[in-house]
Amino acid sequence: MPRKGYKRALGRSVGMPEVMTAQNFNRRISAEGALILATAGNGSKTEGFRNLLSLYGA
Repeated sequence: MPRKGYKRALGRSVGMPEVMTAQNFNRRISAEGALILATAGNGSKTEGFRNLLSLYGA
């Protein structure tokens, strides 16, 4: 379980933020996952994440 007083609610997966309007998501990813995100974002993991979201959301 995550630290800092996180209380898991029914129906929520581990690591899901308490508020749906959260701006930051602190998750640990593997080196391979980071490389995939950086490649998809031309060196930026943030842009890679956004690009992958748009790809799968279409």
